[in-house]
Amino acid sequence: KWYETVSYGYSNRFNSRFTFTPLADADPDITWVDALLNPSQYREATGRDGHIDYGFSQQGDVTAQLIPSDFANLTASLRANEYWYPNTIERTFNPETNTVQTEIVNGFATARDFSTSLSLSTTVYGISNQKIGTWEGFRHTLRPSVSYNYRPDFSKDSWGYFANVQTDTLGNTRQYNRFERGIFGSPAAGEQQAISFSLDNVFETKSVQRDSTGERQERIIRLIDNARASASYNFAASQYKLSDLNTSLTSSFIRNINLNVAGNFSFYDTDSLGAVIPQFLWDDGNGLLRLTRFTARASTQFSSNSRGMQPGVNQPYYPRYYDPFEQDIFRAYDEAINYTDISPMNASWSFSLSFNYSWQYVNSNTTRETAIINAQNIRFRLTPEWNVGTSLGYDFIAKELTPTRFNVTRNLHCWDLSFDWNPFGDFQFFMFRLTIRDSQMQSLFQMLPGLNNLERSSSPINRGRYN
Repeated sequence: KWYETVSYGYSNRFNSRFTFTPLADADPDITWVDALLNPSQYREATGRDGHIDYGFSQQGDVTAQLIPSDFANLTASLRANEYWYPNTIERTFNPETNTVQTEIVNGFATARDFSTSLSLSTTVYGISNQKIGTWEGFRHTLRPSVSYNYRPDFSKDSWGYFANVQTDTLGNTRQYNRFERGIFGSPAAGEQQAISFSLDNVFETKSVQRDSTGERQERIIRLIDNARASASYNFAASQYKLSDLNTSLTSSFIRNINLNVAGNFSFYDTDSLGAVIPQFLWDDGNGLLRLTRFTARASTQFSSNSRGMQPGVNQPYYPRYYDPFEQDIFRAYDEAINYTDISPMNASWSFSLSFNYSWQYVNSNTTRETAIINAQNIRFRLTPEWNVGTSLGYDFIAKELTPTRFNVTRNLHCWDLSFDWNPFGDFQFFMFRLTIRDSQMQSLFQMLPGLNNLERSSSPINRGRYN
């Protein structure tokens, strides 16, 4: 029975967020701890009225399979969201300054939204007994799907989530969301009535081989892991109701190589300047589809077979009689050195190699094209504590090196020491960082003067307070 297929779920979340970004001329004595504990100092240092953003959200969904069948699935679903916030915003127009001012309105407020969908899917198999070499038989799996999604326009006055504000002395107005500061978001504007289509394809074959004894060995080979095409039509849109046709293909048929290809096609024509216009291509006999973007990526990985440099069994040396006030035991010479295994010098290494090609249509006279080969995540483990890494790349279209980054890390037991360096390109930088591993200790060190700034960099990005 259809009611036996009904499933439902419920979840809720509570979250808080504190952001401290002081002004350039703010009092340097006001730290983030002071701003966290004192809202007035927070407003003085940041110039913002808000303090700590927090909220509560809950979601519920119901799904039912309306026509249980072995051949097709018709599924209906409903999802509802509710947001609880301690404040909202109100915007007013100041005719003296000709600006729009925003004010935070304290007070418990709630907002709700929902969406529904109806989807139909099935699976079709095509079998061929054709033989090509050791390949015997082919199977084509098709999974077509069509769905209808509906979401009302929550910006209408009847919902009360949006309001209008005057923007100039001419009387022009614009709409704003009263819940836009919400930490979990808010109901969205715009109605949606879209029907979506998708088609997934899988191509497989069977490799049959016999050994010298005549024993048969079979292995399933996927020629194409998935070839997908999808598009949608939004009935509620004023124009450009039909979306682009998105296509993708993934395959790992070639051993140790992953292939990903994607292409986007538009159904709409362009004007003399190359700008998209709300007119289909076939209206003027310009075909059915127009390629707007194409990407291809081939990647593989290499690594050594050894386990790398493994630390020896190091048994700490404990004296039979230990006096905590006797410091002679902590001399430079460690008696346990004669009983420690020497680590084997078989440094492990690994790296990934990829080739990326991208083409994008901008207008009738301009396209963007890149062809980059990257050697990424190049890592050498020289010792159990020392790791060296880098990444290299070359753009065949621009005929230049891509940003190259070198990294050296050192394990200091409870600490991690790292050095990053990018010597080429427009974004040259270096960064030195000393971090403690334990997360609780990290929070403690942020509050200690002199220890909350353990990072040095040539770039203003991430410079200063330790994060």
